[in-house]
Amino acid sequence: MDACWEDAVRRGDTETVRDLLERGVDANARDRYGQTAVMLAAHDGHLATVNLLIEHGADLNVTAKYGLSAVMLAVVAGHEGIALVLARAGADLTLKGTGAPGFVGKTAADLAGERGLSQLAFALTPAQQKTRSVPPRIYCVPAHDAPIVAVIRRGPTNWSHVGRWDVARLTYEPGAWFGGRIFPRRCDLSPDGRFLSYFAHKPGAKWSIGDAYVAVSKLPWLTALHAFATCGTWTRGYCFTQDQHAQEAPGLPVPYGLQSIPAVQFATERRRGWEEASDCPPRDPSDAWDVRRNARLKKRQPGGHAHLYVESIGYPGGEFGTEQAIDGLRVQYSFEADGEVALLEDLQWADWDLDGRMLVATRTGKLQVRQPSPKSAQILFEEDLSQLDPTPIPAPDWAAQW
Repeated sequence: MDACWEDAVRRGDTETVRDLLERGVDANARDRYGQTAVMLAAHDGHLATVNLLIEHGADLNVTAKYGLSAVMLAVVAGHEGIALVLARAGADLTLKGTGAPGFVGKTAADLAGERGLSQLAFALTPAQQKTRSVPPRIYCVPAHDAPIVAVIRRGPTNWSHVGRWDVARLTYEPGAWFGGRIFPRRCDLSPDGRFLSYFAHKPGAKWSIGDAYVAVSKLPWLTALHAFATCGTWTRGYCFTQDQHAQEAPGLPVPYGLQSIPAVQFATERRRGWEEASDCPPRDPSDAWDVRRNARLKKRQPGGHAHLYVESIGYPGGEFGTEQAIDGLRVQYSFEADGEVALLEDLQWADWDLDGRMLVATRTGKLQVRQPSPKSAQILFEEDLSQLDPTPIPAPDWAAQW
């Protein structure tokens, strides 16, 4: 483990930790005792750092001296809140300590009970974890010219999943599981809905491209037909373009090239017809990363008069570890029709389809097609993605061919 990295983690310096992560530091690097950063932060009581490391795919089940994991170290140090955060993020509560009388054969719940933390001990029992459903994070990227939506799902902890949603046929096709992180807001779907440009980080990746890269695949699979390395995870990702003058990765055997996604809030939405609302705060010309405002965008219903609104909440781009924030951006949706406005607090993503129906991902992990109205919405289709477990399977042969 690099000394600067260890120092920043132990001090709970989230800004430095975030900067180092964006530059490609391995979140799971170990110190001389075999401990990872999340173990150090959990023991030292740095909740914000723990959340940040979880967001960046830290392995929560590494064990070191005496067989202790991050959640067990949090319990031993008396940091109940951190222990609960780790449990909700998917830490294995069945792990048992080894090698010392005070730890051998004991789970996190056992350790909490011995320290008089009865409520925490109950919350950390494996049976409780099985009944606790942590909703996944879901972000969708619609095709511009086709009724196809790329669905990018995060969870549990280190896993990402990709699916293909056909909103014309009202079907959902599950695809690749990825043991790493995909940055949904830095991905794009080709206008015809066939190709996915995705920005991924897979610590410890063995191929020549490295562990942080951009790749093009056939939806809903991640077989890289074209790929190139990035300078860590701080870069912006790439979107498809047909503008010959804007292409930064020309020569693909498809009618599209790639260009960098601009550093602006809701870049993906803007390319799909969303525009800044009249009450959206202006961008400070000196704000290179567009993080000093809470942008508010709107999109009119195709063929109708209703509007969807979306706005960023908190610190744009810095809400790592916050529940269901995507790439550090936490959002709130609302719906306006006939002069009435309704908050859509149950949604983590929404957009219109080409026919004016509302496409949504709920905070409970469901995809829905809704026929909207000011008072209620009729659900025309629903697919529950909340209970998926990682089950990687080989991609079909066609996914390896342009």
